[in-house]
Amino acid sequence: PEQVLADLERYSASAVVVVPVMIQRILGLGEDEIGRYDLSSLRIVATSGSAIPIPVAHRFMDLIGDTIYNLYGSTEAAFATVASPQDMREAPGTAGRVMRGVRVRIIDNDGAEVPNGEVGRIFVGSTQSFGGYTDGNDKARVDGLVSTGDLGRFDDEGRLMIEGRDDEMIVCGGENVFPREVEDVIAAHPDVVECSVLGVPDESFGQRLAAFVVRTDGS
Repeated sequence: PEQVLADLERYSASAVVVVPVMIQRILGLGEDEIGRYDLSSLRIVATSGSAIPIPVAHRFMDLIGDTIYNLYGSTEAAFATVASPQDMREAPGTAGRVMRGVRVRIIDNDGAEVPNGEVGRIFVGSTQSFGGYTDGNDKARVDGLVSTGDLGRFDDEGRLMIEGRDDEMIVCGGENVFPREVEDVIAAHPDVVECSVLGVPDESFGQRLAAFVVRTDGS
C-alpha cells in the first residue's frame, strides 16, 4: 500500500483502479502515514471486483476526498451500474445508476419484472455481454438479458441496491435472510478488517447464519 501511495504522488495520477481490499490495506496504514503523501491530483478511485464495505468507502473518502466510483457488473454481463461519490453518501451500499447503453431489469422466479422497490434477480444486457461459455453452457437469460447471479432492487431514485447472491439467501425459521445485510453491520465495527457471513444448517430453525471475522491487530 505504501508503494501505491508513493506512485500516485510521483506520477500525479488522476485515476486509479482498485479492488476493495486494496482500499482496506491503504486505510490500514493509518492517517499519519497516508497524510505523508500528496494525493491532491487524485479525482477517481474506481472500485470493482467485490462489494466495498460502506464504512470503508466513507472512511477513505473522509480522508482522501469524494473520489470513489463503485462499478457493479459481472464477468458475463460486463458492467451494469456505477455509484458516484454522491450516490454512496446519499444511499450507502448502493451499486449506483444504470450506465448509458445498458439495460438492467429485476426479475422474479417466473420471469416477470418486479415492481420498483421489490427484490428480485438482476438481469443485464449490453453490447459487452458474453455469448455463452466455451463448453456450450450459458447463464440464465430473459429477453436477451444475462443473469448476474445477484439479487437486488431499485430505490425511488433509480439506484440499484444489491441484496446478495441469489444462491446465498437462507430461510431461517420461515424468514428470508440475506447474509450481505449482516456483513454490512459487522463491517461497520472499527475493529473488523474483513468479514464473511454464510448460511449453515440449524436443527431448530432449518438454517442460520455464521459469521467469520478478521479483527484488527490487538483488538
